[in-house]
Amino acid sequence: MAIKIPPVVGRIQEAIDTPFDNTSNGFASDNVQEAIEEGLSSSVKVSRGPTIAAFDGTGTTGRWLEFYANNPSNNNPFIIAEPAELIAVSISASSSCTGSVGIYKNNTLIHTITLTSAKKERNKNLSVLFTDLDEISVKVTSGSIPRPTVFMFIRTLP
Repeated sequence: MAIKIPPVVGRIQEAIDTPFDNTSNGFASDNVQEAIEEGLSSSVKVSRGPTIAAFDGTGTTGRWLEFYANNPSNNNPFIIAEPAELIAVSISASSSCTGSVGIYKNNTLIHTITLTSAKKERNKNLSVLFTDLDEISVKVTSGSIPRPTVFMFIRTLP
């Protein structure tokens, strides 16, 4: 459905008929209607911000991290609301340490991120798919990590 643009000097112009300058913005569209649709399509594919699991203490092997304080994620997982994709993960600790954290989808390990004598690490270019009502939980799988914080970057899918 074409969007109507208010009258310009006594006429109505449709967005499809209105030129769009795509020379400096990365869009392929050359009319306003297609630019609107292209912008909508590309905005759906971005992360809505990180999902954060943490523990305010020293996380040792077997410790479930929390999405909300004092609620281990194995009992209170993060619920996926719509089709989505895990695209990156980072971990940080309050001091240099060695340990690993596992990310679980419906109680199955899907990704591990490891600190090796470090305070932070990241894994990017991941592609772990989720469907509605999948559950995410996060657990220290090895080592001892002071105040572990895991950021998971999840983007919605069209």
